[in-house]
Amino acid sequence: MKNLYKNILSVSLLMSPALSVSAQVQQIFVPENNPESIVPPKIRIEDNQLFAITSSGVYSQNIDETGKLEGETLLLSDLFTNIGYEIHDLVVNGEKIFVVTTNMLWEKNAILESKDGGKTWIDLADWEDLEYHNYYQYSSIKRGEIDNSDEFFIINGSQIYYTSDFGNTWEKKGILWGLYLKTHPQKSNISVAWYETTLDVLTNKEFIISYDYGENWGGPSNGFEKISDAAFHYTNPDIIVLAGKPNMVSKDCGETWEITNKNYCVLSRLDFDTRGSDRLYGTRDNILLYSDDFGANWSEMCQVGENSLDYIVNFVQREDKIYAITKEFKVYQIDLSQIETSVEAIGVGSENVSVKVDGNNLRINSQSEISSIEIYSIGGIKLLSQVMTDGTVDIANLLQGTYIARLQTADGRSLSVKFNK
Repeated sequence: MKNLYKNILSVSLLMSPALSVSAQVQQIFVPENNPESIVPPKIRIEDNQLFAITSSGVYSQNIDETGKLEGETLLLSDLFTNIGYEIHDLVVNGEKIFVVTTNMLWEKNAILESKDGGKTWIDLADWEDLEYHNYYQYSSIKRGEIDNSDEFFIINGSQIYYTSDFGNTWEKKGILWGLYLKTHPQKSNISVAWYETTLDVLTNKEFIISYDYGENWGGPSNGFEKISDAAFHYTNPDIIVLAGKPNMVSKDCGETWEITNKNYCVLSRLDFDTRGSDRLYGTRDNILLYSDDFGANWSEMCQVGENSLDYIVNFVQREDKIYAITKEFKVYQIDLSQIETSVEAIGVGSENVSVKVDGNNLRINSQSEISSIEIYSIGGIKLLSQVMTDGTVDIANLLQGTYIARLQTADGRSLSVKFNK
């Protein structure tokens, strides 16, 4: 997309109003009472169900192959009504379920298994050498290859356990001194991890990589001021991107790294488009952003909610739908098809108007008198509005990325153009 448009563009005549954010972003769940817990909520797609995991309960809804929910909202999941623990993470495969939990806040971890769809549970406390840790946040479940529903990792404390047959047999792997781990969606022997220095997800650092299912760890541990997340490409297995300061990309599966952006503010979460393109999605506060150049430049796609302090904690994608969960446990559905359609509808026409980015200024040339301008993110968020006086707009406060300028002519027409800063 970024190669289709230049800094100088003709614009088409559009009579439609501003992009409809409500059609693109829909809130589908908010808890009745905001749970009081420092355990961050999670959102997962497991076994064709969307799960929102909060400290007060697990909510779910069936989801079809296109990513559409088979209902209007998330419902309290009946898979976990008899569990009696606070769930932190899960995997589901038919009637078999694994969860990592604590029975009360700040108490020890428990790893539970159900073979009958959540009716009864087995505590796996009899695992050989399985230690229960007071650090409950050091328990998590991570999927292996994206098409292998039988494969996943459990990290308990610092010990990694691996199964390729959904828990029938287990292999005890290496030690991981850190909370965050991601596994390659095509090569589950490859994982990346990064240390956590505080409970704030924006202060993670010390990136490491394993090529043997987590047995051994190594790789570049310096040169990163902050590491907040990593993303694996879904069709090109050699591409890995790190979000942080700096943003970095590897095109040889982590052997070498190059800086894509040294100064961009740290994103909290990151993932490639699961449909297989080079597009990256990232989050900053309550904003979903995208990049088409491996993190060198970012553009705002859409905003969820009105409160930037209620930031996006995690998101998952199924086809052209993204589901995001925020710090206050709210869940939003983002319809990428509507955003992409509304942006591509802004084409190149014959109207004799052009815009040019000149440093921190946007210069507008038109045979028609332009009375005012509004600038939007491609997701429809209004970022700037002003009356036109001299054909120049100060865009110093805009990040590098793609935007839509909506121009109002003196005779009442509306013109729109996409431009890159």
